[in-house]
Amino acid sequence: MFAVHLVLSFFSKLQEDPTKKVDRFMYAMHLHDDQLSDISARFQAEMKKGLSAESNAAAAVKMLPTHVHSTPDGSEKGQFLALDLGGSKFKVLQVKVREGTGVRGGGVEMEEKTYPIPEELLTGSGKELFDHVSESLKDFLHEKKISVEKKHPLAFTFSFPCEQSALNQGLLLNWSKNFRARGVQGKDVVQALRGAVNRTGGMDVEVLAMVNDTVATMMTCGFDDRYCEVGLIVGSGTNACYMEELHHIDLVEGDEGMMCVNTEWGAFGDDGTLNDYITEFDREVDAASNNPGKQILEKMVSGMYLGELVRLVVLKMAKLGLLFEGQVSDALRTKGKITTAHVAAMEEYKNGLKNTRNILVDLDLSPTPDDCIAVQRVSTIVSFRSSNLVAAGLAAILTQIRQNRHLRTLRITVGVDGTVYKTHPRYANRLHKVVQRLIPECHVRFVLSDGGSSKGAALVTAVAQRLASQRRQVDETLSPLRLSGEQLLLVKKRMRGALEAGLKSKGPSAVKMLPSYVYQTPDGTEHGKYLALGLGGTHFRALLVDLKKGLLQNSRLNHKIYPTPVEIMQGSGEELFDHIAQCVGDFLDYMGMKSARLPAGFTFSFPCEQAGIDTGTLVSWTKGFKATDCEGHDVVGMLREAIKRRNEFDLDIVSVVNDAVGTMMSCAYEDPQCEIGLIAGMWHSGFEKLISGMYLGEVVRQVLLDLTRGGLLFRGQVTEALKTPGIFHTKYLSQIESDRLALLQVRSVLQQLGLDSTCDDSIIVKEVCGAVSHRAAQLSGAGVAAVVDKIRENRGLDHLDITVGVDGSLYKLHPHFSGVLQQTVKMLAPQCTVSLLPSEGGSGTGAALTAAVARKKLEKMIAAQLLAYYFTELKDDQVKKIDKYLYSMRFSDETLKEITQRFKRELVKGLGRDTNPTAVLKMLPTFVRSIPDGSEKGDFIALDLGGSNFRILRVRVSHEKKQTVQMESEIYDTPEDIIHGTGTKLFDHVAECLGDFMEKHSIKDKKLPVGFTFSFPCQQTKLDERFKASGVEGMDVVQLLNKAIKKRGDYEADIMAVVNDTVGTMMTCGFDDRRCEVEGDEGRMCVNTEWGAFGDDGRLEDIRTEFDREIDRGSINPGNSCIFEKMVSGMYLGELVRLILVKMAREGLLFEGRITPELLTKGKIETKHISAIEKSKEGLMRTKEILQRLGVEPSHDDCIAVQHVCAIVSFRSANLIAAVLAGILLRLKENKGVARLRTTVGIDGSLYKMHPQYARRLHKTVRRLVPDTDIRFLLSESGSGKGAAMVTAVAYRLAEHSREITQTLSEFLLSTEQLLEVKKRMSIEIQNGLSKSTHDSATVKMLPTFVNRTPDGSEHGDFLALDLGGTNFRVLLVKIRSGKRRTVEMHNKIYAIPLEVMQGTGEELFDHIVQCISDFLDYMGMKNTRLPLGFTFSFPCRQTSLDAGILVTWTKGFKATDCEGENVVALLRDAIKRREEFELDVVAIVNDTVGTMMTCAYEEPTCEIGLIAGTGSNACYMEEMRNIEMIDGDEGRMCVNMEWGAFGDNGCLDDMRTEYDRAVDDFSLNQGKQRYEKMCSGMYLGEIVRNILIDMTKRGFLFRGQISETLKTRGIFETKFLSQIESDRLALLQVRSILQHLGLDSSCDDSIIVKRVCGAVSHRAAQLCGAGMAAVVDKIRENRGLDHLDITVGVDGTLYKLHPHFSGVMHQTVNELAPKCNVNFCCQRTAVGKVLHSSQPWGAA
Repeated sequence: MFAVHLVLSFFSKLQEDPTKKVDRFMYAMHLHDDQLSDISARFQAEMKKGLSAESNAAAAVKMLPTHVHSTPDGSEKGQFLALDLGGSKFKVLQVKVREGTGVRGGGVEMEEKTYPIPEELLTGSGKELFDHVSESLKDFLHEKKISVEKKHPLAFTFSFPCEQSALNQGLLLNWSKNFRARGVQGKDVVQALRGAVNRTGGMDVEVLAMVNDTVATMMTCGFDDRYCEVGLIVGSGTNACYMEELHHIDLVEGDEGMMCVNTEWGAFGDDGTLNDYITEFDREVDAASNNPGKQILEKMVSGMYLGELVRLVVLKMAKLGLLFEGQVSDALRTKGKITTAHVAAMEEYKNGLKNTRNILVDLDLSPTPDDCIAVQRVSTIVSFRSSNLVAAGLAAILTQIRQNRHLRTLRITVGVDGTVYKTHPRYANRLHKVVQRLIPECHVRFVLSDGGSSKGAALVTAVAQRLASQRRQVDETLSPLRLSGEQLLLVKKRMRGALEAGLKSKGPSAVKMLPSYVYQTPDGTEHGKYLALGLGGTHFRALLVDLKKGLLQNSRLNHKIYPTPVEIMQGSGEELFDHIAQCVGDFLDYMGMKSARLPAGFTFSFPCEQAGIDTGTLVSWTKGFKATDCEGHDVVGMLREAIKRRNEFDLDIVSVVNDAVGTMMSCAYEDPQCEIGLIAGMWHSGFEKLISGMYLGEVVRQVLLDLTRGGLLFRGQVTEALKTPGIFHTKYLSQIESDRLALLQVRSVLQQLGLDSTCDDSIIVKEVCGAVSHRAAQLSGAGVAAVVDKIRENRGLDHLDITVGVDGSLYKLHPHFSGVLQQTVKMLAPQCTVSLLPSEGGSGTGAALTAAVARKKLEKMIAAQLLAYYFTELKDDQVKKIDKYLYSMRFSDETLKEITQRFKRELVKGLGRDTNPTAVLKMLPTFVRSIPDGSEKGDFIALDLGGSNFRILRVRVSHEKKQTVQMESEIYDTPEDIIHGTGTKLFDHVAECLGDFMEKHSIKDKKLPVGFTFSFPCQQTKLDERFKASGVEGMDVVQLLNKAIKKRGDYEADIMAVVNDTVGTMMTCGFDDRRCEVEGDEGRMCVNTEWGAFGDDGRLEDIRTEFDREIDRGSINPGNSCIFEKMVSGMYLGELVRLILVKMAREGLLFEGRITPELLTKGKIETKHISAIEKSKEGLMRTKEILQRLGVEPSHDDCIAVQHVCAIVSFRSANLIAAVLAGILLRLKENKGVARLRTTVGIDGSLYKMHPQYARRLHKTVRRLVPDTDIRFLLSESGSGKGAAMVTAVAYRLAEHSREITQTLSEFLLSTEQLLEVKKRMSIEIQNGLSKSTHDSATVKMLPTFVNRTPDGSEHGDFLALDLGGTNFRVLLVKIRSGKRRTVEMHNKIYAIPLEVMQGTGEELFDHIVQCISDFLDYMGMKNTRLPLGFTFSFPCRQTSLDAGILVTWTKGFKATDCEGENVVALLRDAIKRREEFELDVVAIVNDTVGTMMTCAYEEPTCEIGLIAGTGSNACYMEEMRNIEMIDGDEGRMCVNMEWGAFGDNGCLDDMRTEYDRAVDDFSLNQGKQRYEKMCSGMYLGEIVRNILIDMTKRGFLFRGQISETLKTRGIFETKFLSQIESDRLALLQVRSILQHLGLDSSCDDSIIVKRVCGAVSHRAAQLCGAGMAAVVDKIRENRGLDHLDITVGVDGTLYKLHPHFSGVMHQTVNELAPKCNVNFCCQRTAVGKVLHSSQPWGAA
């Protein structure tokens, strides 16, 4: 082979001379990237010049507006006529645009006829030209039998520069392309066509649109690709158009939307911009043209001139003796003798030189081979320059678009047409590559126009019709929002009537007209420091206003804003006002004024009825507030009580006002004429729902929803975001309607909301927002007009001057609201001059001013306040005395946090198998694995046994439109003798009560499922059996109950679940709130902590008091048993208080030392007494009553002291509960691995429910201890009985789901018999593939690879390896050293293969590969070294030798044309030759499977099988030559590439394929092929899983039955997720995290099911792979006549390497199915196998 290489080298040297000679001669036509970037920048500058009204006249690039505002969206339909005039022939077409088929929902059918234009008409009169066009149109109608009675819309493609003032008008600027018809230039060509149609007669056509060919091309391609926004023509002429932002086009009116701009770029350079790039040949072409000095760029790049440029270059070279030995023929001297078609023919890859010779011979020349090479090079340089210049212009356009849209990267499609682009063999490829190099930040797809410009013109017309129809429907939808003057006057009149009705004392009125008791506005004399408090939304504001000398400008204002958490807004009234008091305390601390008693004004922006300026009874909550115990109460009184409870500061609350009054007062301080206050922001009422900011966004959302469902927005796709109430905040209206905001930014706003909008959508959305906000402003104006006219009439004035003080985000932030409001007031109240004054200080300042105005009146109350102060001091003394005495019961936060940590350690101990026996927290598993998901239904019985009363419930859960729960219950007493008797007696009693209940409710004949709440510590092993219950002699309580029921014999019951009361509470609350996880849901199973035993090991000894120890001694279970429970539970709190009071009395600290027998009696003070004593209003009175019943006559001080003792004891209980609850919450947070935990705690119990302050204290302490959690506390409405029923319902649901899921997945569980059958069928197909007679029909092709042996360790040298098999391509340099110390050194680089290259032409693909090799050799500094190369080509190939492989078919998403049936090594060699930068010896081609086998064989000599288990699946092995009938020879062995992925393509696996396999196959790129691979390879497993998940979701087993858009997306579930999800190290919460990353909002139950599905799919894949491998190893064993075979399989592939179980299952399957073979698996670590063939001696190769 060396001789062959030397000969090739010799001829290469000969060919270099003519090429280099031409390169030197045509140096000026070689354009480098820097020059192209310069040209691109110049063109972009010209574009901007052309877009500007000021500079357009002087611009060479005219940037003509086309009045095409939108590209097709696929919904267009209709029938159109089209004319296409742009060359020596023109076309008439009938175009039918259909909706409902095609890529984007539409299809196009066309019939056409071409008519020639006589030569004389090109230069004759315009009238004759258009008459000829019109007559041809009539002929077409007649020939195609198209009715002439009906009016036909007509689209006109006119491919000459025109200035358009509308879509159906166009003034011809100048003719081009040899047209010179007189009397048309400067005239409207559409009008000329209409005149001709009228003269011809007999037709009724309406010209709806005129476009040029470039715009039409963009529209044609845009019909199939919505990203197409650029049109390009490179044919006999050249031009480009693109969609430009309307606000950048000065030449037309309007700023909204986009418009296609026809650049007419052929004229680029007419002003001399390109003079430094123009050659002498360009000047010669220009001088000889019909329009010298014009269309300079077009003459450098378009098909009309390329051939002529080549002719002039060749002619000059011949004259200089550089070609044809100086001979010049007449033909060569003749203009036009070389055409662009000749240029294309000369540059054909295979026949180019031959074509060149024929063309030159036709020109009467006698070319030598060197001449042909040189002329071919001339042609290449001319056409390459053309593509480079077009690329530079296109780069400028794309850069302009990207910059307009403020994008870092741009994804866009360019629609292309033109003979040069279509017919030149290399033009398109060159253009694409240069564009990619010049603007790497743009992802550009080029789409060839398949219907020509006529189709595009018809689509322009169709789009115009669609937009007109949409416009009409949008106007109809918005018309109710557009109010006339008459309607506004009617609103004003009705408002006036409502005002009058509201002022009357009797009769209902929508407008309440509530008195505020503010009698005057500020007069400027107010001074002093005032506190202003403002509550009106999700934030609370505290302000300190210092009024100095009556001048607000000289006053100081300090403020702080505090959020109001939703759980506070919707909690209790006491919690809300305590939160406000806490905020006020913080603010006073911040201002250093906690000790000052400031006068305060309270802005309370909710409807209140006032009886005075300092009282306000809340009528109803609005704005999302739902705090209990507030409506009907005085809010000032509630605030005073909260301040009193806080006991940190005091305030003098002088006034309460709403925000409107506060705004009026604030503005009146500035302007004495201000007598009206207006809030235009977040309001809430019937009228306000039309005008306030809280609802405008929602009105907009409803309108958008309606328009989308009507197909007028977002392509008719109603997204989940659009369905979500409240998603469209009013702030978005202000942003969208901003005059400064371009439409692309509007699109960005919509994309933030999950709405993928087009520019047209953005325009409509902006219009909808405008209509809604305009109506709101008009309605507000009508209301204000009614008010000002009433004031004017009240005062008997002809004219009124008045000021309205205004506040609110809508008024302040919306760009147009205030203007429309003022205009409406002016129109509706002409007799009033109304000024609108925005409030600067807001209603807060107004509240302070109201307080200042009312201060004098309040000063009269000082004496009363002094008296109250005296009593407060007295109370403080008593409180301090008790605090000191019970100091050990008061815990700091540090102490509570320490308790939390102790509890957490005990949790861990209780959960550990080894540590549980010694743990005090037993952490009992409940086998409740799921909380309700809302889909439960059925009829259940619940038994609730946990105290002296026993409750039975019938719970009916329905699931019609909304899940509801109906309950009927009965309470039965449990006598003392039964409570303390035997377990048998107890359960006989339960069975008797249950029988009575069933008889009463007539359900004895039904065997209903029963849930059993058993509120005692139990050790469970299953949900419904084996309890060891204390007091029931270690018996199974379910068994005892069943036995008792059976003994009765008159009814049956199915006991499904036993839970304790804590779990029951969680399940009850979990029914209403799916975040309810505490009591202990760790994601897998609910754990019953039994935390009452916390401290039984002495861990709480340091915080126990003498009273706790006394309680323990007197209990029924003394001695370190249930220590924690005795410190916190309601059973013991009353007794703790009693013991404290006894001791204090003995020490003379209470009751003057007197102790009564009642006080000494255990149990005389109960927890209910503590609740009564601690009530805020009547607490002291109740304290006195309770003490008197104990025989004590308490003093006032005694009552205060006892009340405080109770508070300390109950507060300690709440604190301790909070500390241990914090431990659980921290455990949950850590388990979930979240920065912030959001959860719900379900609560039940008399202490929490009945104690007036217990809940609030608990909540506050928990939030302090775990601030990084959002906790909601949810009170159980129906107790634990309902929860037991819900456990049963959930168990029923899960059992049913589990059964159906098992049935679904059973198809993936292959038995040994099925696997043996797979092995048998594989063996048959292997034999068919090896046999000559059956090879063609065999699915397993068994392709010979011509690899005759595996490595033996003697290989040595440097080799290059290429690896092509997926979306990435790898180049490697491998240095192999043999000898005793064998080494392999590797260097590699990975290169991406863009989708357009994978699915482009074969030439593009292999040119890309060679470009990557060139880069790698540069990187390694080895471009001058000729290396042997091994090529790993992982696609099915039929090899004829080691270095020749014919591609059978593409797989893995590749579709490159002109490759199938071709020798890929030859394609690679040709690409290397085209590049002309380096040389390589392509010695061997192998696929990845063979490469893997060779790599592993280098390490392990027994390796004779290769396996790929990754993206694809395949195997190879060393077969006996005698068995390979496809090639000659019987001696030795040869590696056979099985291509087993196609196993089953003949239907032999159909009985094992599932519906999910068929679905994956149906939507694959190669339907019906590679069926085995689709069942077991990484490319498809994720897709199989996705299809199963969709089916299970539809059936309600997953994701609450909600199929997300994500789940609908093919390919979203990558196989890598299976590996992650099935990892044994991954907790279910991490599985949920993976699913959430995919946009799937899953529960833990969902995660379990998903993990199970993934396991079933991957397990089957590994089994199938193992069955195939078993067939292979048994075949080798039988070939060699062995009883036992030891062999190694070399394996590679991500599925095998990364999946946690795949390899193990596969190994096990092989061992089971091939017991006579000992099979080892060797995982490939290096890529040495890819080059080992290259290292063989030449003879061997």
